[in-house]
Parts: sequence; C-alpha cells; structure tokens
Amino acid sequence: MSDQDTERRNITTAPIGPGREAPLVSQREMIYRELFESSPIGIWEEDWSRIKDMVDTLRARGITDWHDYFSCHEDQLAHAYDLASVKHVNRAALDIYRTQNLQELIELTASNVLPPEELPGFRYNLVAFIEGQTSYQMESKELTFDGFEISTRRNVTIPPDHRTTWSRVLYTIEDITERRNAEIALAEAIQAANAASAAKTEFLTSMSHELRTPLNAIIGFSDIMMGRTLGPIGDLKYLEYASDINNSGHHLLDLINGILDLSKIEAGKFELREANIDVLQLLKFCISMVGEQAKNNEVDIAPDIAPDLPPLFADELKCRQILVNILSNAVKFTPSGGKVKINIWFRREKACIFQITDTGIGIAAADIQKALTPFQQIDGELNRKYAGTGLGLPLAKSLVELHGGSLELHSEIGVGTTVTIRFPAHRIAPQSACELDSENGVRG
Repeated sequence: MSDQDTERRNITTAPIGPGREAPLVSQREMIYRELFESSPIGIWEEDWSRIKDMVDTLRARGITDWHDYFSCHEDQLAHAYDLASVKHVNRAALDIYRTQNLQELIELTASNVLPPEELPGFRYNLVAFIEGQTSYQMESKELTFDGFEISTRRNVTIPPDHRTTWSRVLYTIEDITERRNAEIALAEAIQAANAASAAKTEFLTSMSHELRTPLNAIIGFSDIMMGRTLGPIGDLKYLEYASDINNSGHHLLDLINGILDLSKIEAGKFELREANIDVLQLLKFCISMVGEQAKNNEVDIAPDIAPDLPPLFADELKCRQILVNILSNAVKFTPSGGKVKINIWFRREKACIFQITDTGIGIAAADIQKALTPFQQIDGELNRKYAGTGLGLPLAKSLVELHGGSLELHSEIGVGTTVTIRFPAHRIAPQSACELDSENGVRG
C-alpha cells in the first residue's frame, strides 16, 4: 500500500472525539484526496509553512521591500526555496515526470540548491504571495525522472483555508512540450518564409533593374525608328518590325513592373503616394488607354457616371493601373460586338464604387478564386486563345486592398463578368455632393 493510500485510510478511520467537528473535517479531507488522486490534471501539493515562518521573522525585523531584499540576499531566497516540502503528487503528475515511484520523485525534486536561472522567477512568485496574491502561473523547462527535458505550465494556488499558514500550496501541472515544440517549429517556418520572401524581393528588385536597362534601350531605339527621327527607312517592313519590337518591349516592361509591384506589396514595402484625384479625368485617361484595343476588338465602352463625383484621395498612378488592368481584361475577353459598361457612384458615409461589367465569355464560379491568384490562368484553351500572364486582376485586387478597399468579381459563363471596386468612405475627399439613394447605386 502506498503512502498516500495509508494516509487516506488513516483519515477515513480516525477516531471521533466528543464533538462533531472531527467527522466533518475527515469527510472533507477524504473527498479532497479522492478528487486529488482521480484528477486527469497533474497536481502537486507542497507545505510552505516553514517559508511563511521565515517571512514572518523577516517582517518582524522590518523588511518591507521584498524584491530588493531577496535580490540582495539570494542565499536567503535559495534557503526559502529549500524550506518547501513536497507532501503529495497525484498519478497524472507522476506520468508527466515519467515515474511511478512517488518517493523517488519527491527525492528528485527536493533539491538542496535552487538553479540560478530559476531564482528570478521564484523571487517574483514568492513576493507575490507575501504581498497578498493567492495564485500565479509560471512556465519553465524541467527534467523528468529519466532525464528528458519537458516544458511545463504550472498554476500555483494557496487554498482559502491555508492562506494564513501556507501549509498547503497546490500546483496544477500541464505538460506543454508538444505545444511549445509546435510553436517553435511554426516560428522557424515563418522566419524561413520571411527570409525566402525577402530574398525573392531582393532578387526581383535586382533583376528588374537588370532587365529594365536593355528594355529601355529597345523601346527607345524602336521609338526612334518608328518616328524616323534620323531619316527615312528604306523598306516599310522595317517599320512593322520596329512596331513589333516596341510593343513587345512595353509588354515585357509592364510584366516586370507588375511582378515587382506584387513582390513589394507581399513584403509590405509598397508605399502609396496619395492626393485628391479627379475621378472623371481618371476614367477618361483609362478609357483612352484601352481605346485602341476596344476599337480593334469592336467592343463598345459605355461609361455611366453619377453627377457631381467628389475627388478621391488615393494614389493616382495606382488607380490608373487598377482600372486599366480591369478594363483591358474586359475588352480582351469580350467578343466582337460586345459591350463594356462602366458605372461610378458614391455614398459619402459608405464608399466610392467603381463597377465594370462586360458581355464577355465569363468565368465559371469554381475558377473565380484562380482568376484572382497571381500567375494563374483558368483554362488551357483560354491560355492559347487569350495571351496573358495572369497578373492583371490579382495586382488590381492587391492595390485596391492597399487603399483599404475591396475588389469583388462575379461572373457567369456565356453571360459576362462584373468587377466591383469599393474605396472606403474616408477616401472620399470632403466636399458637398449629392448622394444616391440606392445601396448599390447601379445606374442605367
């Protein structure tokens, strides 16, 4: 029979005196012991009454600044640590420390020397008890009986009936080794991912410079050839080649800029250059940028804009990039004879909204998320028919979100696609303007 079983037996069968207090106390202790032993949580009981006697003696000598005292007298702190005596440890705690022998565990933990790294923690917690706190939580690394290092979280409490004597101090113990290891692994993975992202950004920044330099020369010289700056060109076929070179150069430059912008946004290094923007002028510029493409594809662009639009406080260059990317996609995927409609409205207390709707080929609902993911294209057949990098929509979405807004895409195969951009209310520059009554405000 174990020491704890013997004690439980002695408590239960203790002789009853003249009064009725003894049976009540014994019954309460028996219930406590049953709960103590059957708890699935590791529980450790210590007697700190000798520590309390030591504290009372020091208080009688006039000690009031306990942190200062124990900081200057670490020998006294270590002595106080050694005065605690282990009384009981339940089965769950024995399992945590990997032993089945209570006495061996008590002997193992009843060290005569407090490890130096634990001095500050013990001082802080002891002073908390001295100053009237009745519980605290601590985490530490410990060794099991077989020498294995574990991480534990301990809640230390003085039960109400023992707060004047500290004769019973309870530790609930949780083995958090796996959780700590998972947290460490996650932190290391995040650190590695951040390092990889930083390396990618640095590489792309360097490469963009290396690629831009020859591209600028290609674009510049092809501009000179197309403009015949240095005189006439003998064969007009050369002009056609120069135009192809120029277009290809601009395409590659746009691709490089898009990749670099996405990388900067991902790395959190993208800065907006904000100012009040005339929304009508912004739209006119963007329509002019895709006008030739729309004309060649025989696609009609129809703007429908609310009157008295207030300025938008945003990065004008990036807003152009957002709208041109979306308009270009709408024109590209709309068959000849189709239509691209542009609505812009605002509600001062809610948002400024841009909505672009086309009568194009549409996107299946299952493919919408892919369309908003960088470098993704929806379908092998579409890849062959509609050339592109898959950067337009993802970059537009990232730039809108950088402004604190949102981009939503709704589409149906064979019907068309609607892209809705919402800039938050604080982006609407302060000026008096009429507000539309409709929540969605779609005009026409």
